Amino acid sequence: MLRFNWNSGMLKVCTLGYRRINKIMERRIYKNPPVKEVVCEIRFNRIENWDATVPGLMYERLKKEFPKKEQVKSLEAELGNSPVGFQHNIKLTESLQIKTDKEDALVNISPHRLLISHLSTYTNWEHFLKLIDMTLNVYNEINNPKDIERIGLRYINEIPFSNEKCELKDYFNFYPYLGSDLPQDYSSFISGIQISFDKRMNNLKLQMTNNGPSIILDLDYFVTDSKYISLDNIFPWLDKAHNRIITTFEGSINDNLRAIFGEER
Repeated sequence: MLRFNWNSGMLKVCTLGYRRINKIMERRIYKNPPVKEVVCEIRFNRIENWDATVPGLMYERLKKEFPKKEQVKSLEAELGNSPVGFQHNIKLTESLQIKTDKEDALVNISPHRLLISHLSTYTNWEHFLKLIDMTLNVYNEINNPKDIERIGLRYINEIPFSNEKCELKDYFNFYPYLGSDLPQDYSSFISGIQISFDKRMNNLKLQMTNNGPSIILDLDYFVTDSKYISLDNIFPWLDKAHNRIITTFEGSINDNLRAIFGEER
């Protein structure tokens, strides 16, 4: 068993066409990056009517890139009002999931929601932006959304360790800490913080947990209120979100881990 030691109108979006107002940060390049999955989720205003033909029409437009499809059922939680205050509502939703031939990228289409995901063969940010751009443009032409309810960008990193005992402080700058009066060996854990940006308009949730001998480092950046995002500034927002995720990730690890990833000078 693994044990850890804690000692210490028209949507005007085009990936290539819009002008980036943010300076592109200098990024580290790794031969063996730990990215397991990258997810972009966009939820649109639920007040607008939903056309049930949208998923099928999108598949017809995108099937060259995403030829595989399947119906997916999932439970979705919502926070709503009730006579006694706020309450969580759980409902069963159906969505259409379309995938590439290699199943390394997918689009999930459900009422008022798009989820674009790239799995462990993820290559670079610019390629993922093109997938988002292509999917959004098709969705806009078919459904013509007016407003965004929520947008989020998430990077899930999986870092395998072969040793049964791992000193997290030797590889990470962010890890659970236990005082000297507490037992120091644990077989499982979960630790996280939430960081605010732009006067709390955006948040980044940083979470670390373990999955057997692997460490999962999960970074989820999202807008806190729909009034802070619009259809016209999706891509500048995504660029800033990506830069902040990368900066936070690099701040969470040290050079010992970069050597394992194979940092290219």
